[in-house]
Amino acid sequence: MSPTPRWIDLDDEGGLSLRSLADPAVMVDADVTCEAVDRDLRTRWSATSVLVRGRSPSRPLGIIGRDEFMDTMTGQYGYGRALWNKRTIASVADWAPRTITEDAALTEAAAMLTSGTRKENYQDLVVLDADGQAVGILRPTAVMEALADRFARHAMRDQLTGLGNRASFLASLKALCASARADGHGVLVAYIDLDRLKEINDTRGHLVGDGLLRAVGRELTSRLAPGEVVGRLGGDEFAVARPGRQADDGDASLAQQGQVLGETVRAAIAAAGHPCASPASIGVAVTATLLEGEELVRCADQAMYTAKRAGGDRVHLVEVTQPARGATAGGGVEGFVLGVDRDGLVQVLPISGRLEVHFQPIVDVVRGTTTGVEALLRHRDGGVVHGPGSPLTLADQIGMSLELDLWVLGQAARSFVGLRRELLDESPSILDVNLCRAALAAPDLAARVLGVVRRTGLAYSCLRLELPETATIDELRVARPQLDVLRAAGVLLTLDDFGSALTSVQHLSVVGLDGIKIDRWLVEGVVQDPTCAVMVRAMVEVAAALGVPVTAEGVEDRAQLDVVRALGVDDVQGFLIARPMPAEDLRTWLRSPLPWPLATEPAPVAVAAPTILWDPVGLS
Repeated sequence: MSPTPRWIDLDDEGGLSLRSLADPAVMVDADVTCEAVDRDLRTRWSATSVLVRGRSPSRPLGIIGRDEFMDTMTGQYGYGRALWNKRTIASVADWAPRTITEDAALTEAAAMLTSGTRKENYQDLVVLDADGQAVGILRPTAVMEALADRFARHAMRDQLTGLGNRASFLASLKALCASARADGHGVLVAYIDLDRLKEINDTRGHLVGDGLLRAVGRELTSRLAPGEVVGRLGGDEFAVARPGRQADDGDASLAQQGQVLGETVRAAIAAAGHPCASPASIGVAVTATLLEGEELVRCADQAMYTAKRAGGDRVHLVEVTQPARGATAGGGVEGFVLGVDRDGLVQVLPISGRLEVHFQPIVDVVRGTTTGVEALLRHRDGGVVHGPGSPLTLADQIGMSLELDLWVLGQAARSFVGLRRELLDESPSILDVNLCRAALAAPDLAARVLGVVRRTGLAYSCLRLELPETATIDELRVARPQLDVLRAAGVLLTLDDFGSALTSVQHLSVVGLDGIKIDRWLVEGVVQDPTCAVMVRAMVEVAAALGVPVTAEGVEDRAQLDVVRALGVDDVQGFLIARPMPAEDLRTWLRSPLPWPLATEPAPVAVAAPTILWDPVGLS
């Protein structure tokens, strides 16, 4: 493995002088004929410019560009050489060349190339040494290529600590995994979270907290062994990765090596030499059957959360024995790794086939636009796509329902961000993702959801979480502090399947909501059953009083669409609009016009007034 690169500032050359970027100087005397220079440029020299040595203090140095000189020697009608061959090079040289010292910054050279007259811009610069002697010719392309390379390195570096950032660390980890796989070695990743950074920032100020982060970064870097990589993943989180030898090599097992790595990292943080040293929660994931880099980091991240939930200032180790295989852009994965349970073991759903994330569009039928998509878990086995029932049940049985929800969120968010980047104004603005009932009890629900959203690049305001219809009033009350944090960050909340047997109007008063979704059984009966129509009308009126939108789920035919529209529902989803589909099919669907007009005015529907008067006071 190559050592961790040393990223440098754009204006910090890191020992690199402009002379190293310059071409060797080609120098001729002022009395040399143009014929001689012409001959050498066409047969011996590849220089883009030739320097001319003057014979008087007023004209010590001249320059002639190769292209300009060749144009002169050719002449407008092909008689240039007849006119200029016998003349000296001094007669065509520019005796006011632009010069720059070899110790000048690269950015200074770039500024000179773009700040002169139109004739001067992007012309060769003469590089001078400390004694003022010409030592090279600096081409504009060399400057711009070096500057572009430096910008690329700059973008891969964490500006505060100087370590590689998340993208840089994951790229290095990918290379490490490939090398370890070829050598038959395992890989170890330590995920580090400083336990007291927020407290230090709040009580001592961010300058002190920044100093702590820099000190930790320096200490971790100083302890790197050959082949190891370190990076700052963001906030108070760092990561270290290294290859590990297998147990049958006669050395310690991977688990023992992982524990040693964790303790080494812990010691490095304690020895960082900062007066406000912080303890750290450290999760270490080790694997002999290699995961992809991001999956291994995710397992280490889960192990870190286990250490933090246990009180922090400790190392928690997990051995990953089942690799994630065959990840695709559509969110599919075989042998699905859920994460780390309370005993530190990695859980694997005992399923055959693949888990995938599909998407169902949500359409504003008045405007005829796609306003959002709902992410739905699917299980593909033997070429047949099944619903989420079996994976959800299995995840619930082993206590990992939230881990499955977060996986769906991560896969869906990445696909959604890609769609919005590709389709721009044609893309939907809202991604709906379901939360399971067990997620509402998680004390760190908001932090984990926001962490996934942040890592995928999804805007918080683009995410709408669907609260489960099976949640009880007490469960929603317990979850309210976490849900309030999510709403404060910009995440939207909607109540799923409102009107089902397990939901009531009281649900609306427990947590702040940004929308409700009408249960499909009401939509199914709205055409034939007047009671369903009355209930839908009442729900629309309640939503209007609360100032939140309503979505009708399960719209399967045009008659249902016309009735729910007449009752005041504008946003619908269901088989009539589109079935759930993989991300690549959604991309094609979004680019195609709807197969029939949606915005025609529906016929009025006679609906009896509800017998219950809905009073919105106190419901928000």
